[in-house]
Amino acid sequence: MAQRHARARVRVVAYARAQRGDRYAYGASGPHRWDCSGLTARTYRVVGIRLPHSSRAQARRGKRVTPRAARVGDLVAMRGHVGILVGRWRMVDAPGSGRRVTERLIYRTSTLQFRRLIG
Repeated sequence: MAQRHARARVRVVAYARAQRGDRYAYGASGPHRWDCSGLTARTYRVVGIRLPHSSRAQARRGKRVTPRAARVGDLVAMRGHVGILVGRWRMVDAPGSGRRVTERLIYRTSTLQFRRLIG
C-alpha cells in the first residue's frame, strides 16, 4: 500500500511539473491554460482523485497535516489559492492573471495549510 501511495505522489508531482510554462486563465482546467484549482483538480485526477473546481472546496478535502509532516504530492492551500507540494517548501501552481504555471517557494501566510489526499 505504501508503495502504491508513493507512486501516486510521484505521478502527481510529474504531471504538475509538466504543466510549467502554461498560461493562467481564470476558470480554465487545461490542457494548456489553467487557474489554480483547475490545475490541482486535473493533476489529482491522473491518480483517480476527483476534486471540485474551487480552491475553497479543495482546501476542505483530505486530512490536514502539519508543515513538518507534509509530503510531496500534498495539496498546498491558502486563502483563495491552491497548489501542489513538490519539494521542501516548493509548490507548482497557476499563480494568477498574466502569469504562467510555475514552480516556486511557498509563501507562509496565516491561512497556509497542507492537505493529504494520497495515503
